[in-house]
Amino acid sequence: MAFIYPGLQTFRPEPAVTGDGVPDLIQPGVTLALPDLQLAELAEEERNAVLFLNTWCPACNAGKSFYRKMTAATASRFVVVSDEPPVDVRRWLAESGIVASQVLANPDVPSLYSLGVIATPTLLAVDERGVVLDAVVGRLSSAQEIAFLSFLGGTSDEPVGNLRDPPVIGNEEMTRIARAANVQVLDVRDRATYEAGHHDGAVNIPWDELAVRARVELSANEPLVVDCSVDSWRECRTAARSLHMAGFRQVSVFSPDRAGK
Repeated sequence: MAFIYPGLQTFRPEPAVTGDGVPDLIQPGVTLALPDLQLAELAEEERNAVLFLNTWCPACNAGKSFYRKMTAATASRFVVVSDEPPVDVRRWLAESGIVASQVLANPDVPSLYSLGVIATPTLLAVDERGVVLDAVVGRLSSAQEIAFLSFLGGTSDEPVGNLRDPPVIGNEEMTRIARAANVQVLDVRDRATYEAGHHDGAVNIPWDELAVRARVELSANEPLVVDCSVDSWRECRTAARSLHMAGFRQVSVFSPDRAGK
């Protein structure tokens, strides 16, 4: 489903995925959990590229020219990962004129979410061991494309990196923000749970409805706090992360139990 950012796609958590929040399997410094991944031993300053995509994703389709440019401009291997059937992914690549060094798809990739990918496209720069050096999500601006190509080719040491978690705040910081600004409090639980009890003044937008309602009901220019003070950590953390990627730059997560950890 489309999720806030024009063309960006995100996914519902799968029941099989447990633990505290969205898996952090594609953060910089982590080794990719793809056992069949084939990477090139490049010059020390060069990197490989791994692209997680869906052929139906508007932002993936809008980035075709950049992906073609990327494969032509660098010596790196270009690996495409999708949870769609390989025949569909290879057809999309061929029709788009994109040459991939390797395609990993379903059934070897049962779901992108299980790999820690919360949205497509997600583009990584990795070394020959599969260690993530940079991670960017969504369609890149022209400046970001140039910066990523420079990082991939080893002509820049500065990663682009927009895969960031909003800060987690506790009661003291929440009180300070509320006093200092016109703060928006967002509750992303379902309606029934929200009605059973919620933070005073909190706006209820179930997290899987943000695609339609966020831009209409929330302001990207005012502080936004996602209320994670009750048992909705995975959903609200995913929502906060996606809101941040969508341009809500003053997003924080209210979770007294997790603040400062």
